[in-house]
Amino acid sequence: AILHADAAALASLDGGELVVSSAAGDHAADVLGERAPSTGWIAGVVLQSRSPVAHDDVPAGAGPTDSDALLARGLRGYLGVPVTAPDGSLYGVLSVYARDARAWRDEELQALVVLAANASIALANAELYQRVAVEREQSVAILANIADGIVAVDRSDAVVLWNHAAEQITGVPSTEALGRTPAQVLHQDLDSRDDGTGVPPVMVLTYEYWMKRFGGDAGIIGKQVRLGGKGVTVVGVVQPAPTFPTKYDALLNMVMSEHHTSAMMVQGRTHRMTEMIARLAPGATF
Repeated sequence: AILHADAAALASLDGGELVVSSAAGDHAADVLGERAPSTGWIAGVVLQSRSPVAHDDVPAGAGPTDSDALLARGLRGYLGVPVTAPDGSLYGVLSVYARDARAWRDEELQALVVLAANASIALANAELYQRVAVEREQSVAILANIADGIVAVDRSDAVVLWNHAAEQITGVPSTEALGRTPAQVLHQDLDSRDDGTGVPPVMVLTYEYWMKRFGGDAGIIGKQVRLGGKGVTVVGVVQPAPTFPTKYDALLNMVMSEHHTSAMMVQGRTHRMTEMIARLAPGATF
């Protein structure tokens, strides 16, 4: 090991005090959480000078040991360095101790300086993570209680937020929406329940038209749009796929066409406008 020490402690600056937030080695469990004035001897000198401080021998019972939890328990050698935040402020002091009096080598001092720099990076990352986590919780709480349907996706277009209003508008619970793409969540086909003359007009949008006309807004599901002077309820979105045989923006049920629901079309046996599209099986010919 580069550092030959019997104990180590990280004292974090909290207002006008240094608090032992982490410790290892001799008496580690005893000193966690102990506080001392930041102006106290040794650690206070490290803070004020922003420089490493080394003492080969701190006699037991010496007055200055009262301000250091581990020196107060009989350790003799001390080496401490400041832990500086990226913005130049101080996090605290990183210190190592020896049971007996000893001289600290230069390579040990340099090793502790490197450890302090790594500790500074870890503390900065932890603060950033905590701040982001708190901000995310606040944002989620706000969006979850807003009256409008809110849907958020990540870079892969997977749903990461599907608020309560979106559940009510679409009828899809968030547990079914999270992790899927909006198109997968909102995918719905017209079926036999939408056929005939006594049903309400409904439509399913193509994915391309949904994105172009409505910006991918999930809140359009369940709402009415005007088409040909009639109100039509949007009930779903088709998953991304090429349109065939011609380009179209939406699929509608027959009730929207007076011609197709007329007696001639429904009862007449000679007037038909149905086209069949099929794919030949491998090896088959036509």
